[in-house]
Amino acid sequence: MRRGSTVTPRLEVWSARFSVADPPPACWRPPVPGWAWGLLIASTILVYANSLPNGFHYDDLSMIVNNPAVYSVESIPSHFVSVTLGNAEETPSYRPLLMATYALNYAWGRTDPRGYHVVNIVLHLIGACVVILLVWQLTANGLAAYGAGLWFALNPVQTEAVNYITARSSLLYAVLSLTTVILFIRFRRAQTWWMLGAASLAYAGALLSKEAAAVVPALLVGYDVIVRRCGWRDMGAWVRPHAPFVLLTLALVGFRRALMGSVIPPAYHGDLATVIPTFAAIVAKTLRDQLAPIGLSASHAFGPIRSLTPDALVALGVVAGLGAVVMLLRRRVPLVAFAAWWFPVCLLPLAILPLITSLALYQENRGYLSAVGVAMLGGPLMAWWWGAGATRAVLLRRGLLVVVFVIMAVAVVQRNLVWWDDLTLWTDVLNKAPGNQAAYVNVGAAYQARGDLDGAAKVYRRALERFPNNGILHNNLGVIYRSQGDLNRAAGEFQAAIRASPRFAMPYYNFGLILQGSGYREEAIAAYQRFLELAPGQQGTPANIPKARQRLNELRGTAGQPTEAPALSN
Repeated sequence: MRRGSTVTPRLEVWSARFSVADPPPACWRPPVPGWAWGLLIASTILVYANSLPNGFHYDDLSMIVNNPAVYSVESIPSHFVSVTLGNAEETPSYRPLLMATYALNYAWGRTDPRGYHVVNIVLHLIGACVVILLVWQLTANGLAAYGAGLWFALNPVQTEAVNYITARSSLLYAVLSLTTVILFIRFRRAQTWWMLGAASLAYAGALLSKEAAAVVPALLVGYDVIVRRCGWRDMGAWVRPHAPFVLLTLALVGFRRALMGSVIPPAYHGDLATVIPTFAAIVAKTLRDQLAPIGLSASHAFGPIRSLTPDALVALGVVAGLGAVVMLLRRRVPLVAFAAWWFPVCLLPLAILPLITSLALYQENRGYLSAVGVAMLGGPLMAWWWGAGATRAVLLRRGLLVVVFVIMAVAVVQRNLVWWDDLTLWTDVLNKAPGNQAAYVNVGAAYQARGDLDGAAKVYRRALERFPNNGILHNNLGVIYRSQGDLNRAAGEFQAAIRASPRFAMPYYNFGLILQGSGYREEAIAAYQRFLELAPGQQGTPANIPKARQRLNELRGTAGQPTEAPALSN
């Protein structure tokens, strides 16, 4: 009895610190002074200022630099009625509002990356501001709301979303999704139907930015059920305003199906037994990186999980724990329960990734919207820690909190430097994960792009000592030898690439070039034919497909060839 009487008041105290505002505050704007807004704006711009000179990276090239679909603002309307996401190397999708921003950026500064970075920084700043507005609607606590927004703005885990220009999709749909939720909450407060219409319009914009916004209706239901405590008895009344969001989702699904032939790309890998533990691992890693943004990287060794390893069991436990928090605390501490609902729901679109690909299943920018769930709890915690009064203990706690924010800001600035170019980015990956084969490939490619072929060859040879069966490494090293005129060694590397990765298309094309140049017609024809069989859908091949066809036609129109293939070393 005595123990229970001690625990219960403590629970009540902590429940009060995470109290929820129902109904929301009458004023939509929190009582944050102008200097505080200025501090947020200035600090965000200041920490990301050194990202402006950073260059384009991987998908940025196919999405923007080499994508004719963004070269003219006159093409903007076409993005809304056709699949024009990227160039031929990109998987088709439908994100017209995102593509419109790229077209406007291109009209502004062509391929100068600074303009693109400016837009990403502004979007991130808007994102921090709407986080403040959202937490204010939920808590009616201005200090908690401001702390949540400042944490969101300065968290180093957001650097990928801001620096990686193609990750603008995460920024744009998150801002519009947050706007949708805020407007919906205001609709619940005032019951003005124009507010519901504005929320629906914002949701349509989110869907047109990235299909992952389809989780927003689930967030709105979570708000009604958890925060407003709507139930079965009054279901008919509270469900009706959700109809526009459901209809918009269905409209997007139908339109995507009409344009692309399917709602999502066809499944190539995995099954339900793979999806569940892999999704749980994504949730757990996203949560860890947002709470402790240490060891951030542009590439994570993260593949489909096909067995219940100890790490997989821990990840499943994390997801189960979030579910338990929702169920057990939705009455006593609804803000905590809503945050526990928000976090995994925002990551749900990633659950299908193991069915589509086995590569890049985890990227830091994809957790951008889910980070708001952490901010919902971090804001009230920081408000409690900040305290009231001016005692020595309170001032010390405030000083420690300021130090934490300064450390975060410094970490953002340092992380921006890593995104300077592909060489700095992938060297950072390699330093943190020496066993990452893709990092060796990209570091070597960065040296090649700089014209340092000897440096690239050195990287590839060092990598092949560790990974002798990596076909990409062999192929890239062969390309360097061929450009240096060492055809014998080049042919050997292409043959090694074919043996290591028989379904990798590019070695066949490159080997065909050497065979054709040496006069071995039939062997060259066979190499080009095999390339054309394998090339569709493989990255880096579209530009070479017409070239291979042209060379094949030329060879078929010639007569006479050596009867024996050249003796090329392996």
